[in-house]
Amino acid sequence: MNTHHKLLETLHKLGSEGQAVERLYARMLDENLFLAAYANLYSNDGAMTTGVDPEDKIDGMSLSRIQEIIQTLEHNDWKWQPVRRKHIPKANGKMRPLGIPGWSDKLVQEVVRMVLEAYYEPRFHDESHGFRPHRSCHTALLQIKKTWTGVVWFVEGDIKGCFDHIDHDLLLQILGQRVRDFRFLKLLRTMLKAGYWEDGQQRQTLSGTPQGGIVSPLLANIFLHELDEYVLKVLKPAFDKGTRRCINKEYEKLNNQLHQARRQGNIPEAKRLERMRREVPRSDPTDPDFRRLYYVRYADDFLIGIIGSKAETDDIQAKIGIKLAELRLEMSQEKTVITNAAHESARFLGYDIYKAQDLTHRHVNGRVQLSVPEDRVAHLAQRYLSDGKPIHRNALIDADVPEIIHIFDMELRGYYNYYKLAYNVSTRLNKLKYIMWYSLMRTLARKMKSSVSKLMGRYKVIGPKTGKKCVGVEMKTDRGERLITFGDLRLVVDWNPYNKDVDPYHPVLRQRELIFRLKHHQCELCGQESEALEAHHIRRLKDIRRKVREGQAQAWELVMVARNRKTLVVCRECHLKIHGKSLKVR
Repeated sequence: MNTHHKLLETLHKLGSEGQAVERLYARMLDENLFLAAYANLYSNDGAMTTGVDPEDKIDGMSLSRIQEIIQTLEHNDWKWQPVRRKHIPKANGKMRPLGIPGWSDKLVQEVVRMVLEAYYEPRFHDESHGFRPHRSCHTALLQIKKTWTGVVWFVEGDIKGCFDHIDHDLLLQILGQRVRDFRFLKLLRTMLKAGYWEDGQQRQTLSGTPQGGIVSPLLANIFLHELDEYVLKVLKPAFDKGTRRCINKEYEKLNNQLHQARRQGNIPEAKRLERMRREVPRSDPTDPDFRRLYYVRYADDFLIGIIGSKAETDDIQAKIGIKLAELRLEMSQEKTVITNAAHESARFLGYDIYKAQDLTHRHVNGRVQLSVPEDRVAHLAQRYLSDGKPIHRNALIDADVPEIIHIFDMELRGYYNYYKLAYNVSTRLNKLKYIMWYSLMRTLARKMKSSVSKLMGRYKVIGPKTGKKCVGVEMKTDRGERLITFGDLRLVVDWNPYNKDVDPYHPVLRQRELIFRLKHHQCELCGQESEALEAHHIRRLKDIRRKVREGQAQAWELVMVARNRKTLVVCRECHLKIHGKSLKVR
């Protein structure tokens, strides 16, 4: 259930009207906001991941614990813990530093994120799509596809180490222009300067917003909003010129000759002139009195479309570089490329983007096309290949047959759901599907010590959605028999993935049922009334279900499976018994 909150509504209104915010720190110390923050976070996979302090975890969360955090903030005694730094691999083979805060810090960060988002969301431009509600990579790509008709040049922009090089003082200065509250800004400053723990040592954070932090993506958007403002309110108005292109003189000449031939009844000449006219654009693509600049940004990647000359494109790129230098950032020379839209494709958000040129189907001329990159498909296929041939996956050998089929199916669906906007999604992903199909069969053959040909006949079914052959097996569930399949998916272009435009942002609190259970004051195991209930959390419910099937589940785990919940709201005594494995449910 969603409920409106007065503070969030007020902040949203102030942001829409461009007014500054005062006394934000004191007003955000609202128990309902913290409960909503808890409701937003507890179901995430990362909620169970601990930071530097292993005792600071979500398990055992209670109303009294939230009240203690609020009181600490009220007395200005809140101290951020350094994040635990972990390095994860990037697509290019390098490592990305990830900062993992403790649970209490995550909760306070989520409250800060909620109030800042309510204020800044109406101030952000429609051209910004990263880390925003109701927006995604697909909304950015659709904006390009629908509105960038006739683009001549692309500028693929990338900011070098953006999140790691955001200047703290400049970020707080930008925030201070709108949020006039010293206590709130001090809270953010101490968060940014809390440092990180790596290799057994605590180190200082001199710049950047830690990747992995709850509020970090929003702070980066607030910082890069300055770049959006410059491009859309300074560069674009100065560059755009004219209302429409003038008529191509050659096209106009051929058009007059065609009408004259038709009036004279010279049909062969009219057909010849019509063929010639089809090869000539109606409007002048080099009209010096018509200029347009388009811009889209997703996080620290941006793409600019220019209808103009190469020299003008170079000038725009240089000006953006100067603006980034003012923000104490640097444009990546390796990843920032100028591309001719008619002869080359630009790479943005994993798609190839280019301008269509088709003499047969003239209606697509000048329109932007989205394509699945061939090298990207080859990279995805490497997971299922060895020496160029499909191979089994050892990591899945010990899983059940339905689970193996389901994993392969979910992976294929994930690839399709991302690339479904591309016109060639069927051609590209059908090749990948073929490789995955044989990798799946070889995995099953290795597990069952059989041959692929025998298993092909054993698991061959007709897909209920496509009506074509696919791999499938019946699985018993709590709701009866269920057919688990791989390949029962139509790999076709989704021309309209969203039935309507981007939903407007409404600041609301998501009141999950967990909050009502905490306020109910009744232990869900022993049934006793208690004013001090705690929430017991687990990471995955499927692990508990496996123990139930194997007959190894404890009493509290049976209750959790019966409720189909990853949480149990219990009294302190029952919670201690759960961890001591000595609980007996009445």
